[in-house]
Amino acid sequence: MKIYRGWWVVAAAFMAAAINIGSSQYAFGLYIEPLEDAFGWSRTQISAALSFSAIGSLTAPVVGRVLDRYGAKPVMTASVSLIAVSYFLRPLMTELWHWYALSVIQYIAFSGAAMLPGGRLVGMWFRRTRGRVMGITMMGNNFGGLFLPPIAGFMIAAYSWQEAYLATGAIALLIMLFSLVVVSENVPVDDSDRAQSPTPPQPSGAPRRPELTGVSLREAMGGKTFYILMVAFLSGSLPFAMLLPQMVPHLTNEGFSVTAAPLALSILAAAGMTGKLLFGLLAERITAHRTMMVSFAGLGVVSLVMGTTGSTWILWPCVPLFGLCMGAFGALSVLVIQDNFGLRSYGSISGVMNVASAASFAVGPLVTGITFDMTDSYRVAFITVGTAMALGVILLSQAPRRRAVAVG
Repeated sequence: MKIYRGWWVVAAAFMAAAINIGSSQYAFGLYIEPLEDAFGWSRTQISAALSFSAIGSLTAPVVGRVLDRYGAKPVMTASVSLIAVSYFLRPLMTELWHWYALSVIQYIAFSGAAMLPGGRLVGMWFRRTRGRVMGITMMGNNFGGLFLPPIAGFMIAAYSWQEAYLATGAIALLIMLFSLVVVSENVPVDDSDRAQSPTPPQPSGAPRRPELTGVSLREAMGGKTFYILMVAFLSGSLPFAMLLPQMVPHLTNEGFSVTAAPLALSILAAAGMTGKLLFGLLAERITAHRTMMVSFAGLGVVSLVMGTTGSTWILWPCVPLFGLCMGAFGALSVLVIQDNFGLRSYGSISGVMNVASAASFAVGPLVTGITFDMTDSYRVAFITVGTAMALGVILLSQAPRRRAVAVG
């Protein structure tokens, strides 16, 4: 039985997301001690590289315009190639500025590696099942958190941090080559379940690049929905900027053992994968807009509980609930944008909206670090995020809900 081409395309976006998020967030902490030992850099100096992730949001408008003009394949392959290069060069580092420069290269590729091209491709190839397939695609973020840290950890323990970086670069290179082969926007027009089109079908289901409907970036920015969603997305990105990189330190600070805390992080990542699929299915039933409100509300409550309790018995069930609700954001943000503005200028619109995330990733880690230094705890950071999620729910409730065009 021949596998539908769209699933190969999804596999490429899934793996690109895995290497993108798995290497930059989930595996980041594994290299802190080896880099401290090798170069004498402080944890603050090393962790400051996380703030460069804001560059990925700032470059997203440019990446989005390129995506709209040239399509997903060149954007995805170029971005994953940059990730590979950034890791291949890290064993050659000798100065702190090398570390920062290579981090900048990595984060320039952030938006173009998975979310922007993945959203466009799923919208093209999977018309009716867009919600669940978007969830599956974005599960790659969490899958990266499951498979990459063990690989990096093994390589560091058995060989060295240099070999671990080289292995990560090799994985990224293989994913780039796979994407180069399978990614396509030529959708078979006779696939009525996934690639519906208002134009007459071509003979024998000839593949073609479908006409993309929707509003322009200028038209989108002419209504208040655009700006409400932009601020709501800023709230939605705060858990990734402020809490996820510090989840293991927070749990150990609250009484988890050094072995239990990494296990909890793996559970969080697995729950995040489940959340993407479940909330993606829910979005097909009650709209992505309402589903995002549900996920924000759940994440807000869990964050507030995690920020006000020191009981490990309460924190254990909170960990998968946190991952479940947090994991939904990536897929739902794509669906909300497409529901409101269509696919015609999806890259440009999504890219500009991602600029709001730059504030989260530029300021969020600093706020977390400062409040920890002041209180010797991450609880203030969790309470801050919980409050931000409540604000996000309020904003989403005030956004005019419109379906500007059919997607695809």
